[in-house]
Amino acid sequence: MSIRKAPWLILLVFFCCSVLDGETLFVYVEDAGQAYSELKEGLLDGLFEQHHVVFDDAKAYFQIAWDSGDFEPLIDLAAEGGAEFLIAVEVSPSTARVTETLMRAQSRARYFFLAVGSGVLLTQGDLAWDNRGREEQIDGDRVRYLLGEQLSQAIETFLKERHNGASDVDHLGEKALIISPGGAENSE
Repeated sequence: MSIRKAPWLILLVFFCCSVLDGETLFVYVEDAGQAYSELKEGLLDGLFEQHHVVFDDAKAYFQIAWDSGDFEPLIDLAAEGGAEFLIAVEVSPSTARVTETLMRAQSRARYFFLAVGSGVLLTQGDLAWDNRGREEQIDGDRVRYLLGEQLSQAIETFLKERHNGASDVDHLGEKALIISPGGAENSE
């Protein structure tokens, strides 16, 4: 092997090893029948930068019963793709006119993070981002992208805590939520 090829080989090995530290995640984003690509793009970008293998199915659309916790169709789709975890996100964007030319944009995201193999809901939460006071600099698309990045950071924080010995149910209290084909069931 020539000396010129050695640095590239070292970089390739380093890159492969760093990627192996990541998780395999399936991402599903929905809002009233539409996927908000800006939030999904921010989420995927953030997770990829943290060395996770992330994928979605841009053509998949399920009318998820968000309040019932029935994520079975998404869990099945994630399992088919080989994902270890599922991130399901419901987005609620809103806008309000501030002046004749400026719009205030706000987006909220309710997210659910599940283990695909067991169907256990590991954590869930709500996040919000807006451009109040920055309407000239940040438009609604950018607000949704930044919310996606914020969500990727929340997921990364959870994964680091989990890898450092925190229990899967630490974020949920005493009971874990097990997702079964019939919907959600509480488990002791």
